[in-house]
Amino acid sequence: MEMPDFKLSDYQAYSCTRATGTGAYACLKIDFHLQRTFGYYMIQVFVPSILIVVLSFVSFWIDHRAVPARISVGLLTVLTVTTQSGGIRSQLPRVSYIKAIDVWMSTCLVFVFAGLLEYAVVNVIARSLPAAPPPEPAPKEPVTSPKHGLVAALQNGSQAMEKMVGSRLAHSGVTNFAGSSRLAYVGSQETLITTSPIRLIKSADPPPKPPPPSKPKIDTAELVDIIARFLFPLSFVIFNIAFWMVYLNMHVAN
Repeated sequence: MEMPDFKLSDYQAYSCTRATGTGAYACLKIDFHLQRTFGYYMIQVFVPSILIVVLSFVSFWIDHRAVPARISVGLLTVLTVTTQSGGIRSQLPRVSYIKAIDVWMSTCLVFVFAGLLEYAVVNVIARSLPAAPPPEPAPKEPVTSPKHGLVAALQNGSQAMEKMVGSRLAHSGVTNFAGSSRLAYVGSQETLITTSPIRLIKSADPPPKPPPPSKPKIDTAELVDIIARFLFPLSFVIFNIAFWMVYLNMHVAN
């Protein structure tokens, strides 16, 4: 004879014969030690619940701005664990003490619910942060006219430019330049002579160098997600190690 959920690990027989005023009565007492087989629960309860909890951890890798995706994953995992826990408890006897399956399902529900609350915190932090300023337009380079280019060349002391200007001014003798200066071209020496200080027009200043690109900053909402990506799985692994060490080495007192 076999039972589907238990296997007989040991049994002990006792003689409980008692003598009373009316006679002696024979009695035999046997204690059966049963061990629950958790293969069925491993396939139907533990493995699916582990996968559901891991699925709730996937939401930490989704962008916090994807509100429908994060909310859908959180609510789906919470409802699934709640439904699974209710179905398992309906198949077990109603007792007043806490069973191992109760500890397992309650902890899984806490993990998936904490994942949903984590996104609520991330959403509040993201909405409280100031909006990023729009990018500044690139500075436009000033357009330099030919006149300004000629003046800049004279300021730089270009001899070829002086010769060219002198040859053009030779046909008109002496010409006013920049309102207060007088220049003359002397015969074959090809020399530009100024009779008074030349007041030249300054060319436009070179455009300022753009500031170096700043390093990308991680906002607080994304930082919370990064911490949760490692904190939640690590906590669940520690719980699994502690749960199975206690459950597999647990002995029920007689």
